[in-house]
Amino acid sequence: MNPASVAGYMNGFYGYGSWKHPLWFIGMEEGGCDSLNEFNRRVEVWIQQGRKELEDARSYHEAIGVDTWFRNGARLQQTWGKLIRVYLSLHQQPTDRESVRRFQMECFGNQERGFTLLELFPLPSVDAKRWFYSSITELPELASRDKYTSVMYPKRADEFRRRIRLHQPKQVVCYGLTYRSKWEGLVEQTLEQSALEDVLETKVSNTLVLVMPHPVSHGRTQAYWSEVGKYLKCRS
Repeated sequence: MNPASVAGYMNGFYGYGSWKHPLWFIGMEEGGCDSLNEFNRRVEVWIQQGRKELEDARSYHEAIGVDTWFRNGARLQQTWGKLIRVYLSLHQQPTDRESVRRFQMECFGNQERGFTLLELFPLPSVDAKRWFYSSITELPELASRDKYTSVMYPKRADEFRRRIRLHQPKQVVCYGLTYRSKWEGLVEQTLEQSALEDVLETKVSNTLVLVMPHPVSHGRTQAYWSEVGKYLKCRS
């Protein structure tokens, strides 16, 4: 594994979609990567496809060989499916399973339509307890997850603030209430309780910023995510 390529990926890849989309979701980190070999494949494809800041989710996942979410009859991805429900509800479109599935296969992370999905931290991980990146010893910031987050957080937060000022999306939705302090640091504002249960909000210039529960958190019905979309609609 080339450390320079890894560093380039960490500082140059942000997620899927387009900076021009009016709705951005920001998560903590991408899931689904459980080995250095798999991560190396992701970096290689990212370089081959032009080191883009934002990839098209379908073409990128097809290139890395993880395209089951985009095939006909695909299962709904746990996190993506809830985000899609928020988006469809915001746009007053049906949010039944087949509508969500169709959007996932055809529009999720698309650079021409839909919404943008960003990650606060760049390295994918199957869960927060595992950390195999310390074996890349040429990059001392990867010695531990704590070291990595302390180094990368200010860089990424600064960059996302700059992007919000530059592109002025209509809505930014961060997810994961346990990360409230990081979201407040990102927008440099105190988040206030909204009129919707467990949703915090503020405004950054003309951009409405919401923080909602993580899509895989327990105790949320499918209707809850549709309510978040409706709330976005009425507040925007």
